[in-house]
Amino acid sequence: MTADKKPATAMTSAHARYAGGFIRTSTGSLIYDFGPARGLITSQWAQIAGQLMKSRAPSDVSLKPFGLDIELKSSVRELDTSRYLVYEVRHCDKLHIVGYLQQARLGDVDQAKYAFDSFLASLVLSSIRVDGNVDHNIFTKLNAERITDAVISLFEVTLQHKSKYDKWHAGGRDVFRRCVDGFTSRGKMIEFCLPAFPCKSSNTQKVLSDVPDRGEYLALTNLHNFLREIENIYSPGAKLWIISDGHVFSDCIGVDDDDVDAYGEQLMKMNHNIAQKLGGQNRIEFQSLIDIFAAASFDLQRELDTHRRAYPEFLLQRHLPTNTTDIADTCRSVLMLGFGPDQSQLRNELDSHDAGMTALYRGFSKFMLEDLVRNKYTKHLSRTQVRKIAARVAFEMIQRNQAYSNLVEAVFPRHIRLSIHAHDNSGPKFGVNLLGRNAKATDTLPLVLEHQDGGDILHVPTPWHNCVVQIDGYPSVIVTKSNIVREALASGKFCGGIVDSPVEGLYAHITPQ
Repeated sequence: MTADKKPATAMTSAHARYAGGFIRTSTGSLIYDFGPARGLITSQWAQIAGQLMKSRAPSDVSLKPFGLDIELKSSVRELDTSRYLVYEVRHCDKLHIVGYLQQARLGDVDQAKYAFDSFLASLVLSSIRVDGNVDHNIFTKLNAERITDAVISLFEVTLQHKSKYDKWHAGGRDVFRRCVDGFTSRGKMIEFCLPAFPCKSSNTQKVLSDVPDRGEYLALTNLHNFLREIENIYSPGAKLWIISDGHVFSDCIGVDDDDVDAYGEQLMKMNHNIAQKLGGQNRIEFQSLIDIFAAASFDLQRELDTHRRAYPEFLLQRHLPTNTTDIADTCRSVLMLGFGPDQSQLRNELDSHDAGMTALYRGFSKFMLEDLVRNKYTKHLSRTQVRKIAARVAFEMIQRNQAYSNLVEAVFPRHIRLSIHAHDNSGPKFGVNLLGRNAKATDTLPLVLEHQDGGDILHVPTPWHNCVVQIDGYPSVIVTKSNIVREALASGKFCGGIVDSPVEGLYAHITPQ
């Protein structure tokens, strides 16, 4: 879904003008850059640094960034827009400076939009997770290349999901290698991020309850084990940031914000118990949309009220009367305002029958129709009415999905990005099997597994859209919809029922008759 680059005057999305960022020393030496224009920042650093060093340095106390016009004179085609705004803050380590680079608005003198650009830069720089340090004690003792190879091999045999059109060996593996090397070459802890674990589906035909169960327990355990294996071969270890997208989509999928919060709290308790069992309390940490924006030192609602008029086309769209919290609504609005994609571009891709966009839209529409026909907010409606709502929600979810992806890229720019979606693994996102490589997905009981690859364009089977089944005499974990289990028990071909484990949560345990 990559569109041709538009001139700056046509860019309506604030995020569309995001060029990238960097971390530097106080004397102007570039440590590394990141983002869409990372290569360009490196190649033009002499010009950028020359102008930055003429201005005052960011305050050691204030986190308020300042803007500076950068004139980049180059024959490089991507630099047709030569005016950039640079915002900088001093890193929390007090040793380095972090920068945010954005294309300026040529021919646009809308002061409200310029003010919003400054707000957006402040928001990203207050939340961004980058580190410019090198641990020389670790780096000099280890063979970074050998460690990187070992981590890649470990990922391949534990978490990696391979899709039908996989490109891992056609370039994706090299992208993953560069990501891992960004940590091992500096002797630093390897950090991953995974947008996942939003909340349980509202569809009782899919899940056993609205709380984390054995599916989440197995997923978290698998993630812990992967990270623990890295610790065994690399002393700085590894960390995974689970970036919950529950509040991103909750009002789209018919789930109340309070239910998202309750799910998240119970998930963290489950993770704490697993960490106590396996060791490593800080191995996995959680960030929600609200947590990411909480790092900002300003009043989000006040800033939102001030700036939303600059981008009326990016106002939040709601199609279901879910119960929302003020803070979640504010964060969703800021997300779409600051990181939302260009709606007209998405519409054009749909109208022109772009294959990728059409498949994604149809997948979301089908997925939402399945859930909304039984959702408490829509089950009283006719199927035709629900179908229309599902179509509108699908388009909104595509926008929010892209907006959240943009936010994660901006705030976790150097992290290795894992995904529950069935990507082709060409990078920068890499698909994972949360429930393990041996987990089997099925839509039939008795089992018919030969032609089921366990993934689709939306997601690899996840705990929050399914339930876990233990079948006597069958060694693998079975993942299916809860109604499949109920129908199997009702058929008389199986006996058993639902088990509530105080440690692992609910799961189905059945025996063939």
